[in-house]
Amino acid sequence: MVLGLPTGQHAAIIADIDGEKITRSYTPVSNNLDLGILELVVKIYPDGKLTGAYFANLQEGDEVHFRGPKGAMRYSRGLCKEIGMLAGGTGITPMFQLIRAICENDRDTTKISLIYANQTEADILLKKELDNFSRRYPDFFKVFYVVEHPSSNWQSGVGYVTKDMMKQRFPAPNADTKVMVCGPPGLVTAAKKVLGEMGYETPGASPRMSDQIFVF
Repeated sequence: MVLGLPTGQHAAIIADIDGEKITRSYTPVSNNLDLGILELVVKIYPDGKLTGAYFANLQEGDEVHFRGPKGAMRYSRGLCKEIGMLAGGTGITPMFQLIRAICENDRDTTKISLIYANQTEADILLKKELDNFSRRYPDFFKVFYVVEHPSSNWQSGVGYVTKDMMKQRFPAPNADTKVMVCGPPGLVTAAKKVLGEMGYETPGASPRMSDQIFVF
């Protein structure tokens, strides 16, 4: 069956853990072309209430309680002509869902430029898939990786995402462009400040489809 989750939206997973109801939201990296499949990328933290205590112990055949769809984003072809994306850590998942939807649609000519920040190279999720999209669709998708602690042979960005990086890789602010941001709170706060200085309209507290800076 078709999952039917609109592109750009997420689902909540709910579990009772030690008498406490824990809820976390996840964006699938699968889409409605993947019949009968819902695929999530989940980073397991040993002390995580949901990941360490619940996900890490799931067995094949166990039932998981989902609720959704959730979120303000409902992507459709023609939303804009160019998208800048800034992701940190597991914040790559909503970006990847959109990248897949755009690149795998022959009629969608939206151009995407992704900056993906992590602490180390080993922390980069979905790198093989992102690099594959970059090779297959070089006119529509470009990716730039930034890590805080690089190895000696690292050949991409180093340190933190800077204003110069965003100015160089993101489209100029206008009616046909958007920047999407997802990641740790510090990255999101800093990005909104810098993007505002670059001329993008700063979003309100609650995300809206019309926002020029859309925060997942």
